[in-house]
Amino acid sequence: MPLIGGVRAVTAGAGLLADALRAEQVRVDWRPPAAKLSPDPAVDAANARAVARMLAARPAWVGVGVARDVIPGMRPDLLLHSGPPLRWEDASGPMRGALEGRDSADLAPCHHHGAVGPMAGVISPSMPVVVVEDRESGTRAWSNLNEGLGRVLRYGANDDAVLERLRWMADVLGPALSGALAAGPIDLGGINQRALQMGDELHNRHRAATSMLFRELAVRGLTAGALRFIDGNDYFYLNLAMAAATVPE
Repeated sequence: MPLIGGVRAVTAGAGLLADALRAEQVRVDWRPPAAKLSPDPAVDAANARAVARMLAARPAWVGVGVARDVIPGMRPDLLLHSGPPLRWEDASGPMRGALEGRDSADLAPCHHHGAVGPMAGVISPSMPVVVVEDRESGTRAWSNLNEGLGRVLRYGANDDAVLERLRWMADVLGPALSGALAAGPIDLGGINQRALQMGDELHNRHRAATSMLFRELAVRGLTAGALRFIDGNDYFYLNLAMAAATVPE
């Protein structure tokens, strides 16, 4: 429905945007006060340190272990979840779906333990987790294994098919991956660089990264069943990418 009397606009800021607006305009020549733009030396120094650490980081996949054995502070009665601290009554529907049915009593955010859980990601004590290490600083981060798309725990599904897949991942996939990594770490930084050049953005698109990881695991003798699972799951690399970007507190 057209506006009565047409459109008039007040524009400020970039002239390029105002030039593209087909309407009667009142242009305001406004700039933020210069004093507010003065850099804080302490902030500049902190930013420089953060950027230097990012550029120097050399993330590598160094192992697979059971969460209760490798994640600092993990306990048999603890569930780690994505996002900030929460209580059960405040959890969203998908998060409740991922949490319910477990016999653990306490909840804690993944990032309080140097871990990461994509989406409504939950790490229970018995889950297999990837171990990622920054070879420059020696810091480590952990994440669960990616289940794929569709009905999966990180989307809040917890039916029999989901639980059976999780049991297979714990009993078969985790040990198989651990055996493949016995030949040495896998350079995630190198995969990240090549995958970005091939069109991945390492959060919602991982086809190139997963393909390169598949090739590396295949030459290390990963079992056929494990390779078939990864071949059918372009998102397998997601959890490794997120762990590689995580620095424990």
